[in-house]
Amino acid sequence: MLDPQTVIGQLYDAVMDEDAFHPAVAACGQLIGQSHGVLLAWSGQATDMPVVASHFSSDPDRLQRYLADYAAYYHLLDPTKERWHAASEGDWLIDSRDLTPGRWNSQAFYHDFAQPLGMDGWAALKVAAARPQAGSPEWAFSLLRNKDDPSFSSEALALVNQVHPHLQRTLLLRQRYAELRQTAAMGLGVLDQIALPIWIAEADGRLRHANAAAEAAQRRPGFPLRQSGGRLLLPDGRLQAAWEALFHPKADHAAGGGLNVPAPDGHDVLLQVLALPAGLAASGSIERPLRMVVAHLRNDVLSPSWRAILAGLYGLTTAEIAVAADLARDHTVTEIAMVRGSHVETVRSQIKSILNKTGCRRQVTLVRLLDRLGVCAYAADNQPGSPSLRNTAPRTRS
Repeated sequence: MLDPQTVIGQLYDAVMDEDAFHPAVAACGQLIGQSHGVLLAWSGQATDMPVVASHFSSDPDRLQRYLADYAAYYHLLDPTKERWHAASEGDWLIDSRDLTPGRWNSQAFYHDFAQPLGMDGWAALKVAAARPQAGSPEWAFSLLRNKDDPSFSSEALALVNQVHPHLQRTLLLRQRYAELRQTAAMGLGVLDQIALPIWIAEADGRLRHANAAAEAAQRRPGFPLRQSGGRLLLPDGRLQAAWEALFHPKADHAAGGGLNVPAPDGHDVLLQVLALPAGLAASGSIERPLRMVVAHLRNDVLSPSWRAILAGLYGLTTAEIAVAADLARDHTVTEIAMVRGSHVETVRSQIKSILNKTGCRRQVTLVRLLDRLGVCAYAADNQPGSPSLRNTAPRTRS
């Protein structure tokens, strides 16, 4: 059987090694001879399904069935959630010990779910409470006991408690490393080449990066976007709810969201929350989704600043930017080809490339994004070509 010091060493080896992480988590359970275990990240909301960060089992197929049914429905009946918020970091919650006597064996979670799968008991360690300032969730390490296994002993759980602070630190270090890796992968130096204030923030508004223009803007007296507790906030509480709604997971970030905010100097500021361009996005199992916040002075919304965004952030070529402007003018593919002296198939290929680079699935979504960036308004005042190509009424196409 493993000893605590060996397991602690495995945990720290797993901070930057994804392949070593799952064996290290398994070692925490194997330390006391447990057959099944799950490491969960949870929002703390009773109706939310915890995210399985790692798991191990001597019977993988059975555990997979357990996890599938748990995710589909039974997480809503999980008795651990009843006592979770009252527990402190390092505390264990154990089936019948921490429920009213006899209640564990009488619950639907046990009779309809755990028992048929041969799981006769559980013990859950509160590894870490949520740390909102750091964007860290609740962490739980749950051990599942087979029907014929002995009950969890205080001596065995005490061994895991020796490992607990190191497991907690490993998770926090892995989160920080993932953030650094994600930031490095984005190549954020390109943002400093853009004169518009731009911030990269997490879905809850926690700031990850600000370009030079954004840092300069926030030093101006009265600029309506401030940092507080590591998050981007509006000093005007009346607008805060609308601001937070722009970051909501169900918001249409592909098309962008905007909020017009009055500033003391008399020039309103348009704040946009956009999906992170594909060229800046990094992928990975533990990276969190990011948003791009762009600030425009309202009276400058018709300026060609959108060209810098389309080129610098989305990687559009000069020809693709011209085609995007024509789409904003509601020109058809045939009309664009005629104006540009190109083949229709060439224009179609350029539009497909623009959709891929901007992360838009449909042309109508792309036009909405262009509208948010000020391209449509600029294009309307700068119609090129002969009068026959100027639209008298908008046309919608997908």
